[in-house]
Amino acid sequence: MKMRTMKTPNTPWLGRQRRRLLAEFEEVGKIMEREEEYLRTRGTVHPTDTGDRAEEECEDQEVVATLPSIRARCEGIVEALRCLEMEIYGRCVDCGHSIPKRRLQFMPSAVRCLECEQARERPLRI
Repeated sequence: MKMRTMKTPNTPWLGRQRRRLLAEFEEVGKIMEREEEYLRTRGTVHPTDTGDRAEEECEDQEVVATLPSIRARCEGIVEALRCLEMEIYGRCVDCGHSIPKRRLQFMPSAVRCLECEQARERPLRI
């Protein structure tokens, strides 16, 4: 995956965060390409044993199940890079409050404060 060139952030800390995000974007892109390639080639070409066939199907299901989370991680990185570009990195996209620096150091792709992220992840209660 390739990321378009962006302007350099105006502080050393933001520059480091940008480099971390770009490195993570590249890493996640490689993982996604590897998983998609696996699905295209499907492991053993012609498994003859029923056990081999079952194992291949199980591995395929695992890859298919992980792809959405890999794509979501990639989208989160792109969103964080967009926030850097717009000079709003470090502000929650939902409530506008500052995201603690410690959270951003732990998770550079965070675009929401912890409270908004938890509210977003909570299942709807009826």
